[in-house]
Amino acid sequence: MKKILWIVILQLAAVPAFSQSKSIIYSIANRNGERRDMLFTGYITDILYLAKDGKSFKEAHHLKFSTNSQINLDSLDMKAVPFRKAFPKDYFNNGAATLTLDTQPNEDGSIWYEQVLVVEDSKGGIKPFAALKVVFEGTDATKERISPKIKDIVFTTTPGALKKYVPVIQQLKQARKIKTPKVVDVNDAPPPPIRSL
Repeated sequence: MKKILWIVILQLAAVPAFSQSKSIIYSIANRNGERRDMLFTGYITDILYLAKDGKSFKEAHHLKFSTNSQINLDSLDMKAVPFRKAFPKDYFNNGAATLTLDTQPNEDGSIWYEQVLVVEDSKGGIKPFAALKVVFEGTDATKERISPKIKDIVFTTTPGALKKYVPVIQQLKQARKIKTPKVVDVNDAPPPPIRSL
């Protein structure tokens, strides 16, 4: 009886903590300081949703790959399966805020973006569920942004590999003085003001 009581107490205690957490995608950008990166980020968003929705990369004819790319699309489809299963099913239900964290001035001479899918609690605790890294051809993002070509796509889902993102995200947020936006539940939000006509 005591065991059942403790289980109920622990479950009740977990509900408010979970309800106060929010889905956030941290987009870590190694882009040589180039801000005009719509095509880069468009590719990453497309890859994220292809993987999330279980679509085949072979059908994504709009994605351009580098001639040096060793990506096997059949293998990539298989690697997307654990990625898709890694985050909670309701992760995208209320929308996931995306915050971009620039690596400048610590770029490594290549162009890549990492999207780290996390749940963050009200105290700033970060729990990563999955990550996606897209490496692009070239070293000059200003030049390559006109027609980016993908060199590599890497999915990360193992807990050990995901742990490394927590200090990286915290360090980049602190360096850029970025605070996680407050997410207000629709049910708790005040009604919109009534305009007089």
